[in-house]
Amino acid sequence: WLLACSACGNLRGTKAEHRTTNDDSERNDTVSAITRNTAKKFLNSVREANTMIDLKQQRLDELKALADNIPAVDYAADKIQTSPDGDRLLNIIAKIVDLSEEINADIDRYVDLQARVMHVIDSVDGVDEQKFLYMRYFEGMKPKKIAAAIPCSERNVFKIQNRALEKVFIVIQRLGVI
Repeated sequence: WLLACSACGNLRGTKAEHRTTNDDSERNDTVSAITRNTAKKFLNSVREANTMIDLKQQRLDELKALADNIPAVDYAADKIQTSPDGDRLLNIIAKIVDLSEEINADIDRYVDLQARVMHVIDSVDGVDEQKFLYMRYFEGMKPKKIAAAIPCSERNVFKIQNRALEKVFIVIQRLGVI
């Protein structure tokens, strides 16, 4: 006795068997989505770190411009008390020094992170997957441009992406990166 599922049309021996198959399929889809999202988060960390460095660099440039606009203080003309502009300039200079040190530390961490991500990408099996990962996460290319560069269809790029992200997840687990 076989039953046809009204949802998918597949023949099953029992409704319970069909529910179990659907539940397993949904569970596998969920696990696969979590796997891909974890891999994406790891790979995107390089771009996010770079963005944060750029934002801090912009703030540093703003502080330097602000320091340039403060008039010079003639300490010889002033008596013993300090000038408000002098204190303001010293505060800005201190912020510039602190932010510069913070940016340098961020750059060191960024270089280390970039090396870890490249090591993971190099450890992924498959040339197409490696090309995709490099173009997407280091070059920031969109799927359409990647399709033209590989060359393949845009639909195939999404298949490569799914395979690549699942392979990245396996590699980062094996290497203990996450």
